[in-house]
Amino acid sequence: MNSDRIQTVWVLSTADISTAPGTTEAYYLVQKFAERWETHVFAPVSNEIESVYAHSLPVGSILAALLFNTILVPYFIWQAIRHPPDIVYSYRNIFVPVLVAELLTDATIVYDMQVDPYQQPKEFEQYDSRGYIYHLFLFFVRELHQFNLPRADGVVTLSEPLVDRLHTEYGVPREKIGLIPLAADPTKFTPASNDDEQFRIVYVGALRRFRGIDDLVLALANLDSELRSQVHLDLYGEADEEFIRHIEELASDGPSIKWHGYVTHDKLTQEVAECDVAASPLPPIDSFEMSSPAKIYEYLAMGLPIVATDITPHRTILSQECSILVPPDDTESMTNAFARILSDDEYRFQLSTGARQKALENTWTDRFDNLSEYLKDWS
Repeated sequence: MNSDRIQTVWVLSTADISTAPGTTEAYYLVQKFAERWETHVFAPVSNEIESVYAHSLPVGSILAALLFNTILVPYFIWQAIRHPPDIVYSYRNIFVPVLVAELLTDATIVYDMQVDPYQQPKEFEQYDSRGYIYHLFLFFVRELHQFNLPRADGVVTLSEPLVDRLHTEYGVPREKIGLIPLAADPTKFTPASNDDEQFRIVYVGALRRFRGIDDLVLALANLDSELRSQVHLDLYGEADEEFIRHIEELASDGPSIKWHGYVTHDKLTQEVAECDVAASPLPPIDSFEMSSPAKIYEYLAMGLPIVATDITPHRTILSQECSILVPPDDTESMTNAFARILSDDEYRFQLSTGARQKALENTWTDRFDNLSEYLKDWS
């Protein structure tokens, strides 16, 4: 089968891929699938996806995984007979429906692994303990992925370190692994001017203690008093009140901080574009080293200069034409980076121009074209 003969695609996910936050890659790729092929999405979708047949689940995450692999098995047998897929495109923690399609149809089986399905949740669990049962669940998840992934026709992932991990820890042959980093939609994320008298620094993402937010706030608090008085920090993302209070206490003398909480994707594109500089202070923990942060590409599309930690995914995406990389945990270097960008209008404009250009070279259309080539080879 070549890509021209593909007619029907199944997309399986335990996350809500009808919204961009948390499922950015799936959100955009499903739309691309639907533009070309009959696409059936099996996931806990909450919004309509244009031109997609949505088979919505009532729950997500671990409960969705249990449904997929137990109660819903007869349903997938029926679907395989009624709507036999040419491509089954599955995200992590889904096993039995994939095997059903493999046994009953001639579908090409593709897994999309955005993270290590065992190591990342295990690493994050140390910051949010979930107990023995959760560890047992992760153990079985690892065993099942080690069984399923090598038997798939192809596995898509987003970074070189994850390519290595899937090969060494899960036994996936390298020729079966397709590397497709994340991207941005430069027609949706566009530059805008800041009419505010203050410099606006923005961070978008989950607000947790292990994401370097403390270092970001301390770096801005260490700016000289005149520049610090002109700076405003905008934080977008889910957090608890206790963490926000902790952040505000770190900057009792400024800069001013506004926590916006969760903001819809469309609203985010408007508000963040009006900022002056974006920040990505992620520390070098294993899961972040293997990532490809979607927000970095979106910052670039909005023409935002970026101050980021010098970790693998940032080095892979960013360059000195659009950003300043600083050593992790080095708040002094981060302070100096912000001071340089904010104090030099011409330099800030050069970085902004370079950022937008970088985004135009990394679009979802490009990524889907790459995926289509992989599907053609694997089929």
